[in-house]
Amino acid sequence: RNLPVAVFGISDDLQVGEPVYAIGNPLGVELRNTLTSGIVSAINRDVDVDGVTMTLIQTNAALNSGNSGGPLINQFGQVVGVNTIKMMSEYDTIEGLGFAIPSSLALRWVNELIEYGELQPQPVLGVEQEHPELFDRTLVGKSISDIHFCKANHYKDITSGSFVLPTKEDPTNQKIVFAFCIAENTLYFIDDQNKIELLLSDMQKEVEYQLTTPMVFLLDFMQFLIADDVYYLQRYEERLSELEEQLKHGIAKNLDQSIMGMRKDLNVLGMYYEQLSDMGQTLENVVLQQRDALANNLLSLYVTRVNQLYSMVQTIKDYASQLSNLAQNILSAKQNNITTFLTGVTTIFLPLTLVTGWFGMNFKYLPLIYTRQGFIGTCIFCVLCLALEIYIFSKKNLF
Repeated sequence: RNLPVAVFGISDDLQVGEPVYAIGNPLGVELRNTLTSGIVSAINRDVDVDGVTMTLIQTNAALNSGNSGGPLINQFGQVVGVNTIKMMSEYDTIEGLGFAIPSSLALRWVNELIEYGELQPQPVLGVEQEHPELFDRTLVGKSISDIHFCKANHYKDITSGSFVLPTKEDPTNQKIVFAFCIAENTLYFIDDQNKIELLLSDMQKEVEYQLTTPMVFLLDFMQFLIADDVYYLQRYEERLSELEEQLKHGIAKNLDQSIMGMRKDLNVLGMYYEQLSDMGQTLENVVLQQRDALANNLLSLYVTRVNQLYSMVQTIKDYASQLSNLAQNILSAKQNNITTFLTGVTTIFLPLTLVTGWFGMNFKYLPLIYTRQGFIGTCIFCVLCLALEIYIFSKKNLF
């Protein structure tokens, strides 16, 4: 009661070379509360502990028998790890090779033990060499590069599928491709570009989640993948609004190319959300068989959101089509105005052309042209014809 408690730090933020301190009881209670110092020698170090591979923090702070379970503290007095093992050898003297469980992992284990009484399954990165049967089953003997669309399958207690994610930078030409498989209460991800590891790391930083079942984690991950898509789609809508304003003011440049590029991206995104919706229907059957209420709620929310995104894509595509039609109508109107003007000019000067041609063909038979009054009379006649035509055109609103 009223005991001072240690504050946990964020082990994921540790950097190599950062100072750390270890507290424990090396070699027994006689040396209890011993403090040793060192630095972070390495992070995310995979170490085999009694046949189990653990990802640990490596430090050169002195650790000995009795330090296990003691805290590893950063320079701010925050617990960033739990001291676990020291590397030893029967043949060589080894110093400065101590390891600690990251605080983020330790906290997750503690919370799971308190809430469930046991550790829950943890998602792992699957590789072809370690699980060839799952790799062949998931990809049907193909490679990651042969995947071209999102899908999900369920057969004999194994749920597998693939993702083809259009990138935000270039949805048409750049994709993130990986596969997944749920077997024996474990979620495996299959990836050959290390993209999935980055996505999971981003998810861990941005989303608070509690790992319950592999299916629940998969659904949480799928929610994370589309979490910001509505804001991304709004950028297309805003860009189209800008083009519309430019079109109204007559300053739009390369309008057709811009709209064509956006429509290509929207077509890709529309197909993507449609495939995700189909995946949701497949996973719905799996969730119903498992009778997992939490997974069922998450899946319903996911499918609803995907359908909303699909509808939003269709709305923006319609907006782009309307804007393209508006641009064509404005261009056609300008062309009609030019045609009308040229037709009017041609019609107005047609009588003058006829008079000039008639005089030219009968020039030697018109002696009046050699007199001053005849030439002036001809010019006055042409001017009167032109004025009369302009008056008639104005009355008829033909200009």
